[in-house]
Amino acid sequence: AVLGLLVIAVTNVSHLFVARSAEQKHQMAIKASLGMNRKQAALEVFTITACLMIPAFGFSLATTKVGFVILNRYLSELFNRVDELSISLTPLSILMVAMVLITLMLTKLSLNNLRFASLNTALRNSNKGQGTKVSGFFQQSIIMSQILVNVLIEFTRTILFKEGPERENKNISFD
Repeated sequence: AVLGLLVIAVTNVSHLFVARSAEQKHQMAIKASLGMNRKQAALEVFTITACLMIPAFGFSLATTKVGFVILNRYLSELFNRVDELSISLTPLSILMVAMVLITLMLTKLSLNNLRFASLNTALRNSNKGQGTKVSGFFQQSIIMSQILVNVLIEFTRTILFKEGPERENKNISFD
């Protein structure tokens, strides 16, 4: 479920990044006409993406820590070994690698939408009422992937909740 929610969140954020890069096509066209190359554009997009991802990373760690404190304070009698929950170095490293990979993916996605060859055309057409938009195929694929992930999460949840009571009530032949 957590991985499914991560996929949904990443697809939502990627859709927002593609829409934002489509909006900023005019500004990038001006920068390209002033001499910005593709590598500089990639560095700019990566920096902006990283500036958004780092606070999100910190917020997620703070939320996790608050969740652990709440579990420890109020549910330690219900769940065994809740007091052992903590954020160790291995999951933190995995999260940092995931953050960098997601940042690189969002940068690549934004740059794929930005074609330097067509920036000059976008600059010439900028005042003619032609708005930029995200392709319909991309929007439909985002929606379909989110529906697919939700269906998988619900299917897994249904199986787990169906088998849970059966295992709980199963006689293990000793008291």
